[in-house]
Amino acid sequence: MLSKLMFPLLFLSFLLVTACSSFEKEQLIGSWQNELIFVKFEANDSMQLKLGGDNVQKGTYHIFGNTIELINPEGKVSLNMSVVKIENDSLYINMMKTGSDNIKALARVKE
Repeated sequence: MLSKLMFPLLFLSFLLVTACSSFEKEQLIGSWQNELIFVKFEANDSMQLKLGGDNVQKGTYHIFGNTIELINPEGKVSLNMSVVKIENDSLYINMMKTGSDNIKALARVKE
C-alpha cells in the first residue's frame, strides 16, 4: 500500500520542484519598471531598487527558486519578492504584504 502511494507523491514533489524554478537568472538581468517600481538586476548580483519617490536602494540579490532576496549594503534582507513569471518583456512579481498577494507587472526598460 505504501509503495502505491510513493510514486504519486514523488511525482507531485517533482512537479512542485520544477515549478519553483520557472526562470533563469539571465532572463532577469536588466532594468524593469512600472509607475511605482524601478528595479535593475546586474549579472554580478548587484541591484538597484526604487519604490516610489526618489529614494534608490542599492545592494545585492540572491535567487532561491522563484524567490528573490534583496540584500542591503549592511548584509540584511531588505525585501523578498517572488517571480510569478517572465514573459517576453514583462516581469510579474509578487511582493507579499501582510500575508496577501500583491502581484505587480513591470516592463523591461530598453537600454
